[in-house]
Amino acid sequence: ERQLASLLAAGEWVIDTRAASAFAAAHVPGTINIPFNRSFPTWAGSLVPYRRDLYLLVDSVTPESVERVVESLLLIGLDGVRGYCGPEALTLWRAEGHPLDRVEQLSVEQLAARRSELVVVDVRGRVEWDAGHLPGAILIPLAELSERMDEVPVDRPVAVHCQGGGRSAIAVSLLRARGRTAIANLAGGYTAWAQAGRPIER
Repeated sequence: ERQLASLLAAGEWVIDTRAASAFAAAHVPGTINIPFNRSFPTWAGSLVPYRRDLYLLVDSVTPESVERVVESLLLIGLDGVRGYCGPEALTLWRAEGHPLDRVEQLSVEQLAARRSELVVVDVRGRVEWDAGHLPGAILIPLAELSERMDEVPVDRPVAVHCQGGGRSAIAVSLLRARGRTAIANLAGGYTAWAQAGRPIER
């Protein structure tokens, strides 16, 4: 996986298309998690730079599975895929002596207990925010995060959330790929927070 290391060191976009839970459990540092599901074209189109070389980490390296991801990207005009690898890349990465990363998952109770020390970043849309949000949170919709990353404080640990956990997983990977290590994800998102009867503002 020397090639993967050199691609990441050069700042290339390596998109890990595995499920958010798999990425959270173990991933190659610097890769961006955009799970290959029905929202994949939306977020790839919003976040991935056009006219850039792209590399994929896919769940399965059968020709059909790779083609499906590549075709999904082509449909939105992202035609820069230059290579791909499968999940065995993580095993090889570790065998080369590199550590794998994981994403800390905070429960509602853990976030509530640490609320005073954590910056909370809400990556939902404005309409969702207006309907209810965590007190003191910062709103940066996921589609705007790449441009607004410097609005996320660097001097305190950060908890990211969306409605249910899908968008925040992508947001966490973007922040971590930019070198931000003290970043956690709120498991279950705003929905879990509200269902637990925790304070919300409107």
